[in-house]
Amino acid sequence: MANKIRQDLKDISNTINYILGLADYFSDKAREWTKWWNDNNTRTNIYQTGDKGLIQAVEQVYASGVETAGSLSELLPKINSIKHCPRLKNYVSDIRKRQRNWIADDEKLLSRCKKIISEKKSYGVDFSDVELMMRWHKEQLKILKSLDSELAVIEKSERYKIEEQKQLREPTETEQKAKPIIIAIIVSLSIISVFVLSVWYITFAPFTWIKNHPHSPGIQASVIFLIPCLIVGYFKPNWRKWCWGSAALALLVGLLSLL
Repeated sequence: MANKIRQDLKDISNTINYILGLADYFSDKAREWTKWWNDNNTRTNIYQTGDKGLIQAVEQVYASGVETAGSLSELLPKINSIKHCPRLKNYVSDIRKRQRNWIADDEKLLSRCKKIISEKKSYGVDFSDVELMMRWHKEQLKILKSLDSELAVIEKSERYKIEEQKQLREPTETEQKAKPIIIAIIVSLSIISVFVLSVWYITFAPFTWIKNHPHSPGIQASVIFLIPCLIVGYFKPNWRKWCWGSAALALLVGLLSLL
């Protein structure tokens, strides 16, 4: 049965179907690993050797195989869900990171098992179970390496290109949004500085009377609060209602302080 592909990935539907097919394959493979490992004859044959190095290597091969298959069966299908994969770049990066680790681990384990088998085979030990696991690992390795071509197709998709363009625009848009706020803060601080200097240090300034007023702290606080509300409201129209509403409140408090 054909899979229902998310609308924004229709241009790479063949790749998505292939990836979803791989997810099913790895889901089956994870169950196969577990079933095989829980087979008493399998573990008995391996543990009967009494070789700690071999037993440890085989246990690691099993753990690695079932973990890789299980993780891929859960990770790969996420691309077909906008909820679980809102950004293709993160999806591709996550797979590539895990892919490198899994390939490196698998190659080391296979090399280690091959060496052990070559050393112990002369003792008449049956290594058919170990060799079966090694074949499964080689299959998984081959598929893991082939994922590079599928990921490359994803990176050429329209959705991926749109995300890249949006990401490039984001810093510019952020800068544009921040610019009016920065200007408003600078202007507000400048005016507040002039006001404070006029009250306390410039004797011929028109605001020196505020210093001697009985409610001087309240008047100064109202003016200092009023200035940034007016300036920010002027530079940020979206905030104007709240800023100028707060400015009106500050003005009212200042007028009451004069009484």
